[in-house]
Amino acid sequence: MKDGEGRNGMTQVETERWWNAVGSAVGWAAMTSPVPPLRSSATPEPLDDRLIRFAVAVCDAAQKVPATFAGPTVIRQLVRSGTSPAANYAEARGAVSGRDYVHKMQLCLKELRETMVWLKIAHGARFKGADYGALQAECNELIAIVVTCVKKAKGRL
Repeated sequence: MKDGEGRNGMTQVETERWWNAVGSAVGWAAMTSPVPPLRSSATPEPLDDRLIRFAVAVCDAAQKVPATFAGPTVIRQLVRSGTSPAANYAEARGAVSGRDYVHKMQLCLKELRETMVWLKIAHGARFKGADYGALQAECNELIAIVVTCVKKAKGRL
């Protein structure tokens, strides 16, 4: 990698031009989300990166939960459902047909909704060490994005 190049080998300006071209061609909502507050770049974060970042945040939150009676059960389920959408989305991107894509995106949506339930349980149980409100907000945004993807894909079938 040369100085000034990102992991894709393009400079930031080239990357922004590419995102603007692709984004206007297919619609931002189908492939990206609003820029999260921690990002300094003006370009939206790709959905796969955002799902991976969410999975990592869920794992990080799980590491901070004290070993109570209910903690391990809730956190184990939270980690399973919270890490699954990233893998399901990767599978959807390799779908062999439109119906296959919709099915895999619906699995992603199902796991995100399950994650929301476990986040609410963890928040309600007052597990310490993580900002469950922020995780719930991110999960809600991801659910909205995936719902949009599914609706658009179903409209093309």
